[in-house]
Amino acid sequence: MLDKNKEDVDEKIYWGAGLIMFCLAAFKPLGIDNDALAYIGAYYGQSVAGLDDNMEESFNIICDLIRYTIDIPEAMFFIYALLAIPLAMYSIKRMTVLWFPALALLLSKYFLIEYVTQVRASVVFSMFIFALYYLSAGKRMLYIAIVLFSSIFHISALALLPLAVLSNKPMGTKMRIAVALVPIVGYIMYFIKIDVIAASFVPYIQDKIELYEKMRDNGQFCDEANVFDKMFLIQLLIFYFLLLKYEVIQENYKYASIMLKLYSLFFASFCALAFLPVLAGRISEFFGIMHIFIMPCIIYTVKPVWVGKVGVCLISILFLFFSIVYMQLLNFNY
Repeated sequence: MLDKNKEDVDEKIYWGAGLIMFCLAAFKPLGIDNDALAYIGAYYGQSVAGLDDNMEESFNIICDLIRYTIDIPEAMFFIYALLAIPLAMYSIKRMTVLWFPALALLLSKYFLIEYVTQVRASVVFSMFIFALYYLSAGKRMLYIAIVLFSSIFHISALALLPLAVLSNKPMGTKMRIAVALVPIVGYIMYFIKIDVIAASFVPYIQDKIELYEKMRDNGQFCDEANVFDKMFLIQLLIFYFLLLKYEVIQENYKYASIMLKLYSLFFASFCALAFLPVLAGRISEFFGIMHIFIMPCIIYTVKPVWVGKVGVCLISILFLFFSIVYMQLLNFNY
């Protein structure tokens, strides 16, 4: 009876936290993040630095809907938050029993980057997490259908289609070695300067790439992503620790195999695309969000359990500090 009551309380707290997240994203003050004013400008048909003129049709539909009803541009943030956050909360709860560590990690980094700032991509992130449940179950066509649908909100979702070949089968020694080599391959591609996107023949995607290159050349973004950033290397070390402890984690978390495979792609894609920082961040973060599922598994790898819980809390605080102070995702002088 006590366990049932505790579970009910935990669930109410979890969904209450989701409601707070929704309110923060939907009713954020203009100027507190880096993109809100650009979206308002796009609503009024302005060409704004950081957003291209060839927005997805879903954005235009949402803007038209608002114009013909209440004509309050800030309502777009409400709509995107309504589409993204409840689905993310549901999907997280479905993919792990460690709700609160996963939620803490989401809040510490990806909530600010995706759900508050890059609102179009937030819908893709939520749909991707939702689709992973089906990919893990071997329902590849359903996964592909969800990803294709999510691409109407942000075209970068198409980068998730090749992941349909992945499976959640338990990893043997050879597969674990292969997964361990994935980030190393990314670093090799970085050092020998392989252009992995030069052969893109899809006009819309090529237009996006050319836009990012133009913005980089105009000085709006740095010339190259830092693949030796301290936070990036800390995450890489944690990844290898978790991979080393795979057997223990697999016993407690049935999605460990696919999560580690996806997380390895975070490091590889960031390094391989480092020459184009905007794209490197955009694509790699789709895979990086796996850390909200795999990092809480540290709890299973150390004794006593409270040490693991404290470790996950400290990692979350570190990410939050990095997001606010170093990346300056929030502007408190708006």
